[in-house]
Amino acid sequence: MKIQDAIAIVDAHHQKYSDSCSPSLCEMLLKLSGAVNTNYYDEQERDKNKPVGLDNIKDKTIHGRTFRHFDRQTPLIDKIKFELQKGKFLGIYLPLGGSFHGFVIVGMDAQNVLLLSKCSELGQGQGHISLLVPFPQNQVHTLQGFDCIYYEDD
Repeated sequence: MKIQDAIAIVDAHHQKYSDSCSPSLCEMLLKLSGAVNTNYYDEQERDKNKPVGLDNIKDKTIHGRTFRHFDRQTPLIDKIKFELQKGKFLGIYLPLGGSFHGFVIVGMDAQNVLLLSKCSELGQGQGHISLLVPFPQNQVHTLQGFDCIYYEDD
């Protein structure tokens, strides 16, 4: 899938609650992998506005995708390249503004890892703003306090 196609899918997605970025991240990965349609919001509807983190999907199979946590034994940049080369996306939970937020790793260019996410500005379902954040590849090794997930097809 081309980065532009991934952006289009994420653009159509909504983060429905101010604290639903983790289930929203799961939904975006499911949509990008083709496991669910673009109207899928079951994860956010289940968790509503609870800041659940990524432990709620660790080692769980949802619509034929089993979510795994990155083990940190392999350098993160190597894992990112490996999954992207397979045509898959990863989720990463990063410190942001005194809290954490979930991003989809949708690709890489010559200098950057490309992170894509949604924001719910007021937490009332209007989460239509997509964020495309270039993160320097040579700084990935400096990330601290992150949580990274990827999925396996069943």
